[in-house]
Amino acid sequence: MSDATKLEPPPRATVGRPIWELVIDDMRAHCHHAKPERDAIIADMEARDAFGRAKYGAPLQAHNGRDALVDAYQEALDLVAYLRQSITERSDALVWICYLRGLDSVIGIAQAIAARRK
Repeated sequence: MSDATKLEPPPRATVGRPIWELVIDDMRAHCHHAKPERDAIIADMEARDAFGRAKYGAPLQAHNGRDALVDAYQEALDLVAYLRQSITERSDALVWICYLRGLDSVIGIAQAIAARRK
């Protein structure tokens, strides 16, 4: 089975700071150039955190029994498929840029997984 279709166990609750809190802190610390968008995106992040907590019964945390890099790879594969769908439905230069960056991310994550196995 490839990492693209590898089934991961359900996440389990652990100790430590929830990952969404860390991501939101990073967004606040590093994305000052786009404050109006940043604040809206943070609200979306908080909504995704609440959605995940309701769905899984716990926040996303490190050491939860899942391989985070495999999860990221699978999500990145879905990301590029959705972006390409958007381009096909209505071509948009900004979406093309996001798509190409997404393809680069897929390659980078695949390389990180491969390097970890060496």
